[in-house]
Amino acid sequence: MPDPQIKDSATMGPQQPMLVEGPIGKPPTDSLSNSVVMNSMPICIIEPCTMEFGISSIKTQMKPAWTEGGKDSYLSQLKDLGYEYKPYSGGVKAIELMYVPDSMIVESLQNTYGDTFLNRMTDAVGEGFGDFGQMTGSRNFSGGLDTLMKNLQGSNNGVMNAIGTGMDSARRLLKEGGAAAENATNSAAGSKNGLVAGAGRLGQGAGKIISSAAGMADKLLGGQRLDFPSVWKNSSYQPTYSITIKLYNPNPGSVESTQKYIAGPLAAIMLLATPMGMGDTYSWPFFCKVRSPGMFKIPAAAIQNITITKGGEYISQAYSKMLGYVEVRIDFISLFSTLVTSSGSTQWKNTLKEYLENLVDKQPVLTMGYENIDEMSAEGVINPWEQYESNPRSPKNLTSTVNSTMMASTRRVSDSKKSLYEEMKGK
Repeated sequence: MPDPQIKDSATMGPQQPMLVEGPIGKPPTDSLSNSVVMNSMPICIIEPCTMEFGISSIKTQMKPAWTEGGKDSYLSQLKDLGYEYKPYSGGVKAIELMYVPDSMIVESLQNTYGDTFLNRMTDAVGEGFGDFGQMTGSRNFSGGLDTLMKNLQGSNNGVMNAIGTGMDSARRLLKEGGAAAENATNSAAGSKNGLVAGAGRLGQGAGKIISSAAGMADKLLGGQRLDFPSVWKNSSYQPTYSITIKLYNPNPGSVESTQKYIAGPLAAIMLLATPMGMGDTYSWPFFCKVRSPGMFKIPAAAIQNITITKGGEYISQAYSKMLGYVEVRIDFISLFSTLVTSSGSTQWKNTLKEYLENLVDKQPVLTMGYENIDEMSAEGVINPWEQYESNPRSPKNLTSTVNSTMMASTRRVSDSKKSLYEEMKGK
């Protein structure tokens, strides 16, 4: 019977915070394959933030929460879970995720156009009087009144006859009032009296307007319509950003390996979207800034959904029941629903300038035998293919550069540590 005072390391959890190294989702590699994996897979950089909402977007602020915020900071809460994170890129205060491009990056910019208030006004008039015009067989109001008036005036009923006479007066006013006003001003303008002529010329324009308005009103009241051009109402920007991270555990029988490659990365990812526990209550999770060079950038983002698939299709699990593979899918949303040309006084909106800049956010190319770009920079090494891609028509000294770089890489590979599988095999 086992000694009860001796605890199984598999159930204790890490005594000291387990170090999780970025980028998360990078497949197990050795010195030969590391550069190929790092250069070929897209990377997503997520910076945890807190947001202070203002009455307007001008007062809205995204504040870093990597170490800022004391016990509420991202690293502090990650440490409470038993893990620490070391970014792959020096000086970066963010989680780096290498993902599989298995879903399309889709962005939709939509403009909405609609009727003006003039459309709504004239349509309301047309709907009310359109039936009248069709009933009387006339396409204008005065013609409809004329038809109706004749029918009423021919009635033997005195009341109906009086109504017909009143309608006849209204018809004449509508049909002839504008023309009479225009004729009066034209006559006054031709007067020999200078004052009267001046007033007449001044009134000519008004007379024409009155005449035109009377004619238009006659048509609209008869059920005719006007077609005004549509005007802009609003715009919306609806990007769909989903990434898939695959976590591989090279030794699922090892507690340390499972913590390093499965539990730790899941802790770092899920902490970004898990609500904050506040004793008996809970509150909102972290907001974030998200960017994937060449693919997308969201200045003010949130994680809308995380889907975790454990074990994969064939349930990769060791005899010890620890997992050898986990797939994580993350869906991001933008907190702002528009894409604008410039951000004005706030830097958190989606802008066309940043959208275009992200398309040309060129990243350094890692050379075989090096773990990261910092090692290459320290030795002054530049990947020759980076120079060639910049100017493929003029690859200056490309052959000699490739030969010298490959020789340096070969020396580093031969002098490097044992491969990951050899290290795990020795544990």
